[in-house]
Amino acid sequence: MGTIVTALILAGIVFLIVRGMARDKKKGKSLSCGCGCSHCGGQCAAQTPSGENAQRRGT
Repeated sequence: MGTIVTALILAGIVFLIVRGMARDKKKGKSLSCGCGCSHCGGQCAAQTPSGENAQRRGT
């Protein structure tokens, strides 16, 4: 009985977290930084070494 109650509580918490993330995404908020992609400037792509992408493409 205790296991079922614990599982239901955890499932409820996970549901609330996922629902909040979905609502934030609909509002245009980024899940990684919260600032939105319009202010990004592409820093994520700039962090990879320049030679790494060239090696994957075979050039």
